[in-house]
Parts: sequence; structure tokens; C-alpha cells
Amino acid sequence: MIGLRPIFFFVLVVAMAGGAEVKSQTADSQRPRLAERLAAEIAHEMDVRGTRMPPNTPVAFESATSHDQIVELRWVTRDPSLFSVFRNGFNSERVRVTKATRYCTERNMAAMAQGVVIHEILTPSDGSEPLDYRIDMSVCEVLPKLEPADPATLVELARKVASVEEARKARPSGWFRLDQAAAHDGVVEESYTIRDAAAMNAMLADRAHHEGVQKDYFCPTFRTEIFRGVTLHLVYVSPDGRPVYDFAINRSNC
Repeated sequence: MIGLRPIFFFVLVVAMAGGAEVKSQTADSQRPRLAERLAAEIAHEMDVRGTRMPPNTPVAFESATSHDQIVELRWVTRDPSLFSVFRNGFNSERVRVTKATRYCTERNMAAMAQGVVIHEILTPSDGSEPLDYRIDMSVCEVLPKLEPADPATLVELARKVASVEEARKARPSGWFRLDQAAAHDGVVEESYTIRDAAAMNAMLADRAHHEGVQKDYFCPTFRTEIFRGVTLHLVYVSPDGRPVYDFAINRSNC
């Protein structure tokens, strides 16, 4: 019986190794399925958000679909001069960083780690040759790693954001207007007046969509400032000045 122990131990080790190999193969086979599911979820979310974009935007949303592990986004550029700007800067580092900033959210990057790729196709309204961008983990890695700012720097960063936002007051907007943007100790307080009751009801009926649209603007535009600690606090009031609702945009939800 004593002589059988080494043989038993050897068989046990081989069995464990075989089990580990089967487990590894199972995990590898499941990874594409997980990527397909994640791609489908991201495409659905982007499609819902895109179909609710305001009409007559310079770049119009067309569709968001998924194919295997690919999320395919299609846009149409109505303005030929704007499309020329995109084409001229197609291979620039600035474009790479802009695309990465827009799509490299924590959720998307977690999906990209499983193999998901975002494929954006931008077509001019005249039907000529489109531009396309592929965003995966390698593209996201071009983004600089940003450390939290010290208190004094954070104050200056918030002032910078508030100054940029104050300049937006003169620009036309849709459902609401920006009344004021002011910085207080690393927080940028922005006050908005909703233009009419219909706009207010639409915003309240789908807050998640409205907040998503705002994050789509603020997170790429002020990525450096937000990831170094700046918080934007957006406050909305009715046409007669009554509070409607508010929410914050910071590093945790960009």
C-alpha cells in the first residue's frame, strides 16, 4: 500500500492539471460570447441615446449596432466644411485623443478588455467616401494618466472651466439656457433656465438621457480638469425660477 502512494499522487496531479486546462479552455471559449453581449449592450445604449439627439445638429446620428464584438456607430455630417476639417485632421494625434476621450469611459474600457471594439463611421451628406475610426484598448492608452490636483491647482482648474463655460452664455442653445458658471473651491456651479414647460417635462421624463447628453459634452471637453478633481454641479430651474433638479459630473461618472 505504501508503494502505491507515489502513483496515486502522480495521478492526482495529472487530473488536477487536466481540470485546470479544461477550465482555461472553457474561460477562453466564453470570452467571445461575453464580448458579444457587452458589445450589444453598449450599442443598444448608444442607439437609444443617439435617436433622442436634437434635430438639425451638424453631425447627425444614424445608427448604433453590434456585430460579433464590434460596436458600429454611423454618423452623417451635414456641413461639408465641417467634414473637411475631420478629413484634414484624420491622422492627427489630436483626433486620436479626442476620440479616445469620448469613448474610453470606464465601462467601455472594461468591455474593451474583453475584446470589444468601437467602430465609428462618419459619412458626408453628399455620399462621398466616409471616414472611420476604430477605438480599442490601444487607442485608450494614448490618454495621459492624470493624478489628483493639489488644493491650489484644483481651484485654478475650476476657474478655468468656469471661464470657458461663461463664454457659452452668448451661444444659442436648445431646451435650456446657461445663466451663470462660477467656481467655488474646485466645484463649478452652473445655473440653467429651462425654456418652456414642454422642455421641462421632456427632461424630467428621461433624466438618464439628458444627463448622458451632458456627460457626452463635459467629460471629453474638460477631461483633464475633471480627472484631476474638478466637479461640475448643474442646476436647472423652471421658466419662473423654481428649482427643477440638479446633478453632478465628476471623475466617478465620466
